[in-house]
Amino acid sequence: MFGLFKGVQYRAECSQIVMEITGLEKQVCIEYVEDHKALFDGIQKEGEEPSNAVLEVAALVLLSIGADVRQ
Repeated sequence: MFGLFKGVQYRAECSQIVMEITGLEKQVCIEYVEDHKALFDGIQKEGEEPSNAVLEVAALVLLSIGADVRQ
């Protein structure tokens, strides 16, 4: 049960960081993090800080977009 709340708090911190970096509206940032929840949760399990998770997910998303464009 407490693990669930820990994950929610972690993703909330990630959303806040995305908002600070991008200047986008809060809801957009929350949706971005929720859209990539599996990635954020995986990185959290590795023990990474939220700021590192934001950077790792952003890199993965950009690489994924690049791979789609090249095909």
